[in-house]
Amino acid sequence: MENLLEEVKVLVAEIIPVAKKAVCLNSNFESDLGVADRIAFSVGIIAAIEEKFGISISEALASEIETVDDLLIVVECLKRIKEIERQKEVMIKWKCF
Repeated sequence: MENLLEEVKVLVAEIIPVAKKAVCLNSNFESDLGVADRIAFSVGIIAAIEEKFGISISEALASEIETVDDLLIVVECLKRIKEIERQKEVMIKWKCF
């Protein structure tokens, strides 16, 4: 998860005008990083995360993300789900069920 944190820190720092060192696990996007506009958050950070990691974050889920840690948990869970789905497809293809 440490590597994922670094990737997210770089991405967030590129999208919003903050130094990478200002982005930490407990950083709140609104109060600590100055992202008060939820639409800008979804269009900027969420869209970039989705593109980078090949995942899709629903609007409902995105609206619950308040901190960098929340974002990391969502990304990690969705990446795991994506991997499980990929493995399931392989198992179906090879009739492992």
